[in-house]
Amino acid sequence: MNASPLKPASPLKFGIIGAWHTHTPGLVRQIIAHPEEFRLLGVYDPEPDVVAARKREWSPPIPDLQWCDSEEAVLDLPLDAVIIDGRISANLDVALRVVERGLPILLEKPAGVDLEKFEILHRRAGEKKVHVQLLYLFRYMSAMVEMRQRANEYGQIYMFRGRLPKDFTLYDSFVEELGGYPGGIF
Repeated sequence: MNASPLKPASPLKFGIIGAWHTHTPGLVRQIIAHPEEFRLLGVYDPEPDVVAARKREWSPPIPDLQWCDSEEAVLDLPLDAVIIDGRISANLDVALRVVERGLPILLEKPAGVDLEKFEILHRRAGEKKVHVQLLYLFRYMSAMVEMRQRANEYGQIYMFRGRLPKDFTLYDSFVEELGGYPGGIF
């Protein structure tokens, strides 16, 4: 019997390099919620406090998850793709190294601070015939999930306008991260 064209014959195997970003837990929730489609094999982040926090969250639902001590250790796993969700200033360099290994990537946005390097990434990905997908998780926000569940209650939706509010308890970390970029408000 042939596999459905809508579902893979076996789950897509992901690794994560950089787990710092606030979107990373949402991605992992989706991986956990859809084990027939996705599997998370390994994670690496250079920051010990990030690793400790993510281990507390992800080890119970993914007991065989490998906590790697380097990017290379993640890339040595039998992966189908890599999620790059670390600090924005470092992500392009990581993305280039992953693409050079011939793996498709799901890259946190914004995709770094160097347009020329971003263009090089896309050129190399094209040469290697691997995909670069920029990450956007608006569809997984609780309000969006509820709206989709209740779609028939709303009638015909012809326009949607939304915003991504930030948790003000995290404000200091935003100032720390974004303050280093030119043109910012911090």
